[in-house]
Amino acid sequence: MVAIHERAFGGFFLTSLGPGFLRRFYLSMIGSPDAICQVAERESVVDGFVVGPLHPAGYFRRLLLRRGLAFAFDALPALLRRPGLVGSRLIRAVRYRGEVPLGIPRAALLSSVAVTPEASGTGAAGALIEAFCAEAAARGATHVYLTTDLKDNPAANRFYQRHRFLIESVVVRPDGRTMNRYLRVLVGAQTDGEPQGRSA
Repeated sequence: MVAIHERAFGGFFLTSLGPGFLRRFYLSMIGSPDAICQVAERESVVDGFVVGPLHPAGYFRRLLLRRGLAFAFDALPALLRRPGLVGSRLIRAVRYRGEVPLGIPRAALLSSVAVTPEASGTGAAGALIEAFCAEAAARGATHVYLTTDLKDNPAANRFYQRHRFLIESVVVRPDGRTMNRYLRVLVGAQTDGEPQGRSA
């Protein structure tokens, strides 16, 4: 999973924190009863994965309390290389609670989905999204949400829209990064008065 993440998200901040940080992050998801982890395999080789917590705010709060020091240790080399940038981002990470949409208490967060370049175009990523949504619904979620960059990111935005995600809102982060927050209503879960989302 770490190797796939590094290939798929080479220029992202999380990747810059190093394989040790990523390994601990994904192990925390795999080992948590409050998270979903699915992998795509082809001929016994992992082609991709999808992960995310069922109850994001509580999950990230507990993760910080239980493993915060270990994550800080893993991020130390990156912090020493770029103390200003990495330090400010880590402070924001401490406060991160999943950017949960307001008024939807049972929304699972799709934190990350990635496939190898060899699996791109095979339908593996779409299958992972559908597997995640099915598992979230089976475990009591009414919605799945995610965030992705609004700007210079047309392929990802089209991909999520094809998989029945609608733009719920636009989130501007403290560093100025503008994100589309997508929301998908899970089958049979819609109730009167809940946000419907909007198409792009």
